[in-house]
Amino acid sequence: MMTRFTLSIRSVVTSITLALVAAFAIGCGSDSTPLTPAVPGKLISHDSIKTYDSQAFERIRTVDLDNFFFRSTMTASDFRGGFPSTYKNVALYRIAYESVIPELNNQKVIAYGLVAIPEGATSGTPILSYQHGTTFGKEEAPSNPEESSETRLALLQFASQGYIVVAADYFGNGPLSSVPNTYFLKRSTEQAMFDMHTASLEFLKTKNIQPGKLFLLGWSQGGYNTMLHFRMLEGANIPVTAAVTASGPASPFQLITRGLYAPRPFDAPWGPPSLTNVIFSYETYFGLTGLSKEFIKPNMYDTARAFYDFKINATAYLNAGGYLLENVFTPKFFETGKTKSHRFWELLSQAESYLWLSKAPLRQYYSNRDEVIPQELGTAAVIYQTSVGKTNATSHNAGDSADHRSVYVRALVETKPWFDSMK
Repeated sequence: MMTRFTLSIRSVVTSITLALVAAFAIGCGSDSTPLTPAVPGKLISHDSIKTYDSQAFERIRTVDLDNFFFRSTMTASDFRGGFPSTYKNVALYRIAYESVIPELNNQKVIAYGLVAIPEGATSGTPILSYQHGTTFGKEEAPSNPEESSETRLALLQFASQGYIVVAADYFGNGPLSSVPNTYFLKRSTEQAMFDMHTASLEFLKTKNIQPGKLFLLGWSQGGYNTMLHFRMLEGANIPVTAAVTASGPASPFQLITRGLYAPRPFDAPWGPPSLTNVIFSYETYFGLTGLSKEFIKPNMYDTARAFYDFKINATAYLNAGGYLLENVFTPKFFETGKTKSHRFWELLSQAESYLWLSKAPLRQYYSNRDEVIPQELGTAAVIYQTSVGKTNATSHNAGDSADHRSVYVRALVETKPWFDSMK
């Protein structure tokens, strides 16, 4: 697998160019203006967002952290001591870069992300690549940090303490993205993150900064994405110093089927809305015409579609009855999932993130009280990779009362000193 990834990355420009030429030639008459193929990772622009100063970071440590734990099983006071109380100023930038959508024959796309540079950053400053979790609002992306509380917490813990933080929005997320949500699409997600890494290095060159060691961290969907990014980086012989996932599902297929056939009393009510987003994403990008109408009941279809398109919020979806699986999905959806007897399930099962052998140290954080990701999914990469010879991977219980958000914050608190020991 490593060889395949290495060859893929080395030939990416050639393959993308050929694919784009072929794709754009279809349907273009002699009078058509040829489209320029994408150069994945090419920096297009960078815009200053704002600077977080001591006052901003103090607000994040106090007010934002309290708000983050609203209706959680734990409180901010359980973790506040693990966050810093003195801070560097951090300049925030939104960058735009070229990329391609592999599921659409490498169609060109403009993607966005956040680069946060602490005051005094010089060559050798460590870089944290942060992968964000699922968002139900289009504005809630790293490149729009005032609408992303999880991003602000990562900036507090790392950027304010001297790390450069880089975070891709993913295709379809963020206020400036013009394509549909690529929710749990393996190849598009890999492409977005890898090209964000390339573009961020180009941007840092404009600041005369050659970054130091590279660390990876992701929460929830971002934990899954971190494993994808980890694999692609190491496959391209880009050194990763260490990687951490918090409540990261190893496999979308296992995540969904567990929720369908072995639900727990405390499972998150927004499981069905997340799942219909996966269905629309796969219908859109794999050309599975009619998939959503096969699997989503007619009385919930318009609500689910509007939610995927970011036209309604999660509260509206749940108020329409979307918190119950049986209210949302057709019998065919449940039946085909048991036997994987539909193209959707086959594609979903191919989207795993953990069946490979990594080099860099890996930590995975989990909790049996997590209402989204159970222990067996949150620790699957460590279990598998240890079974095939990895000796530097460990699983960490965030606590018996730690819910989904608490796992993330526990990981932030414990990861920082671990990364510091290696930078």
